[in-house]
Amino acid sequence: MANNAFFKFFQDLVLSRTWKKLTPSARALYPVLAIHTDKNFKPVWPSLKRLKELSGLGNSGISSAMRSLERNGLIRIWSGKHKDGNRPNTYEFVFEYDGCQVDLVPQRGKATPAAGIGLPPSRGKATPNSGQPLPLPQDKLAPQGATNKKKRTRSDRSTRSTTTIHGDVHINIDHGPKPAVVDSLKQFFTDTLAQKLATEYPPEYIQEKIEITRFNHERGKVRDPAAYLRRALSQDFGRPAGFTTTADRERSSEQERQVQDVMERIRDGGVSVARHRTSGQTSLVDVPTDLAYIILQGRRGTRCINSWDEIQQYDFE
Repeated sequence: MANNAFFKFFQDLVLSRTWKKLTPSARALYPVLAIHTDKNFKPVWPSLKRLKELSGLGNSGISSAMRSLERNGLIRIWSGKHKDGNRPNTYEFVFEYDGCQVDLVPQRGKATPAAGIGLPPSRGKATPNSGQPLPLPQDKLAPQGATNKKKRTRSDRSTRSTTTIHGDVHINIDHGPKPAVVDSLKQFFTDTLAQKLATEYPPEYIQEKIEITRFNHERGKVRDPAAYLRRALSQDFGRPAGFTTTADRERSSEQERQVQDVMERIRDGGVSVARHRTSGQTSLVDVPTDLAYIILQGRRGTRCINSWDEIQQYDFE
């Protein structure tokens, strides 16, 4: 397989429009799964603890991401539950997404568990770099095994650490929630719950669900914003028809206020001429009694305007 196989695959994944279909948590998790495989895309079995530490997601975020990746044809999940004891799930890379144009077929055989058994493949078959784990410093990230018994405290999670891989690639990992995101969540939840949710989902994902909640609440479609937001986060609610952000709605409202202000000035006799800012042409102005629009009377005839984009083209004198 060519050395640029991974690049070609990710290029195809983006151009096929599949990447944008993934939830934010899925886009955060997929590269983490990918660093554990090799050029043949053999199955991997990183622990939940390791996935959370490397992706920055919580339990709910991991579950949501897995569902999105599986639903969009990027992974197949083999349960780690077994009569001899539970083990980490095994994740098989597949290329069944819509519009796939690459010919990348992962090696299976011994590396793939038998259907329905749920046993992970034998160690050394699917770990990064031909069986060699990533050299992550022990004092920065806990290893996949259970050798590090130190329990992470809240203060530990709020600090940022930098990990160097092979001396060239620097990865900044923020283990704590962003204050702005926590403040946004505290408008709906207690401080404790807001802190917890901020560690389980990416900041952009949280802000989007908050905007969706506010949009539907303002339209009378949500009775309990807090309960609705919890479901929006866990179930990855999509944007409703006609969705706009709070900032967009505030901007539109301000523009409408300015349009109304111009119309009232014309009605009260404070404005008699509109001068086009580009051409310099002038028009006499008037408004109907209901202030529905502005009437421009110029050399080229009469026209009516009432939108912000049209009105801001003129200086009203």
